[in-house]
Amino acid sequence: MHSFDFVCLGAGGGPVETDLSAYLLKPASSSWEDGIIAVEAGSGIGALRNILSSTRQAFHDLQTSPNPHESHEMLASRLYSYIQTFLISHSHLDHVLSLVLSAGSLPQPPPLHNSPVKRRRIVGTRQVLDDLATMIFSDRIWPNLVSWSTEPSVPDFLYLYEPIEPHTGSSDEISSDGLDSTLRYHPISSMVSVLAMPISHGLCRSSHAHAPSGTYNSSAFFIRNVVTHKQFLFFGDVEPDSLAANPSTKHVWRVAASLITSTLPSGLKALDSIFIECSWPTTRGDKELYGHLNPQHLLHEMKVLASEVCRLQRAQQIQSPTSKPTTEELTPTPQPNNGEKPPYFYGFIKQQRRRTVTKRQSRSNAADCNASDVSIPTSSSVAIPASNVDVPIHPDPTSIKGSLKGVKLYVMHFKAPMELAAGIEHGKLSQHITSEFRALAEKEELGLEVIAMEQGMRVSI
Repeated sequence: MHSFDFVCLGAGGGPVETDLSAYLLKPASSSWEDGIIAVEAGSGIGALRNILSSTRQAFHDLQTSPNPHESHEMLASRLYSYIQTFLISHSHLDHVLSLVLSAGSLPQPPPLHNSPVKRRRIVGTRQVLDDLATMIFSDRIWPNLVSWSTEPSVPDFLYLYEPIEPHTGSSDEISSDGLDSTLRYHPISSMVSVLAMPISHGLCRSSHAHAPSGTYNSSAFFIRNVVTHKQFLFFGDVEPDSLAANPSTKHVWRVAASLITSTLPSGLKALDSIFIECSWPTTRGDKELYGHLNPQHLLHEMKVLASEVCRLQRAQQIQSPTSKPTTEELTPTPQPNNGEKPPYFYGFIKQQRRRTVTKRQSRSNAADCNASDVSIPTSSSVAIPASNVDVPIHPDPTSIKGSLKGVKLYVMHFKAPMELAAGIEHGKLSQHITSEFRALAEKEELGLEVIAMEQGMRVSI
């Protein structure tokens, strides 16, 4: 039994406005009519209309309209009106365009997790919401159709800003599930919570009163079903750590590796699906990436993740090579929701090995995989599970081959149509870029299953 249904409205990053980053998410046990979470909002009703006019397979479980004459346009509008929450990684237009255009036009959404506030919410980091409030919903670029206030007097048609605090991965101790003890998943529905982590999306050279020049942050989201405890990782736009002024993906991979090596009561991995961009083909050089990935850099990022997974697996074996797995239930303190605790927990992961709170050590002293397999900056830090057995400083070389077996990598955010990408003569750019990366990943034998996201695709997680 899967935990999520995830439909792609758009997997592009421009310039085609009908295929921009946008995904519709619901728990597998819920209906679309119960309420939808929009993860990004580049394309919207127009893309939905195009999808529904060719096939309804992605929404085969949508309830039939009582109107027998419902057109594709009417069906698309009805489906889009079920959105309760927009989860936004950053405020670039290819990720928020339909959110902006639909503001003030949609009917009231389905009720949102027993909240007295019945308005649609825009969820993101404070910086993302500030960008939207000051740059777009400012009565200049677009009318101000969003409010920070939860007061009942605010009209229901106004969207509501709901900021979430990002986790930076900078605390000194790691809890028994391999995650920081200070982690807080933010509830975005009665069945879904999210952990946001900042990632670098290049440099912002212009300085504004509310946003000084420097690194422009996007977000990575760990999205969790609070009933089944299954998670998946979704990246907004991201540049490689090897080029970033403030490397950040290494922190995301540390959390992801801990979840990949954790087992749920169902016997499944806590996390086995990753959605990440690869905007450009291999022909695009470093100086022209503009805060994005190409296949070569995506491969490097996957090798960093593989090294983290390998390190955790080795540390577990060293700690307790013969003991049977034990169950440890983790229940971090829930974050208040409008002054009240939500009626569910955020944790419960069955560990393959019981791991106690540990102190971080530098990578140079950590047990890791073969240094020839992946280059990792020695200035970063990792957590090594505590053990009565000393972790060797220089372990025997261990290959990262196969360490990501069972993990599905969904490639997305392709930046240009085929005819604008030099060297591509046949097929879609999405398939071309994904094939380039797949060839590199298969050569390294990481064990990844690599899939190109396409508009209209439905993924079960």
